[in-house]
Amino acid sequence: MLKLVIALLISLNLWLPAPIQATGNYPTDLDLDGDVDFLDYHLLLAQTVNSLDLNYFNHLYQTYGQSLNPTSAVGVYFTVQVADESFCLYTTDPATIELGYDNYYGLKDVHPHGQVIGGSSGFNYGCGGDPGDKYWRYWSWHLDPATTRLVDLSIELCDALPSGVERGDLGSSLYCPWLAKITALGCPSSPPAVACPLELQ
Repeated sequence: MLKLVIALLISLNLWLPAPIQATGNYPTDLDLDGDVDFLDYHLLLAQTVNSLDLNYFNHLYQTYGQSLNPTSAVGVYFTVQVADESFCLYTTDPATIELGYDNYYGLKDVHPHGQVIGGSSGFNYGCGGDPGDKYWRYWSWHLDPATTRLVDLSIELCDALPSGVERGDLGSSLYCPWLAKITALGCPSSPPAVACPLELQ
């Protein structure tokens, strides 16, 4: 509960950690993937809030947080779970990136709404398939990174499981899974340790 309160206060800019003298074995380099960027900051931020290591959290915020913002990220990958299936969402829109983090932290109830494009584009890897035959796979489609948004409401015509998109069950070229929840920052590219089908959230 405390981590939710902290994340909410930060997102509303109602609480900014006070400067502290960092103590302990903090990494001097925040780089997790080749460059210090918004994703690195939030990955470590999520870890420290989860562990309630508030001194480390203060250190990260004071050292990196004020110079990193959603517009500094070229794009962000999110793992999206829909019932017991999943897909990878890549977005380059700063507002959508911010909403994605809010959804991941449990602050906003939103779901993807975007244009379906053929091909996995090398990133749309997830869990799903026909009932009784679900497995980790690259989907043969992805959502348009430039135009996909996270929204509160959308029409039922575009609601489906990822496997429904794969089978062509959608009644439009748009995909808007109502049950979607961002469950991870980043996306797998090979079968993770988690079994498919996924446990319901």
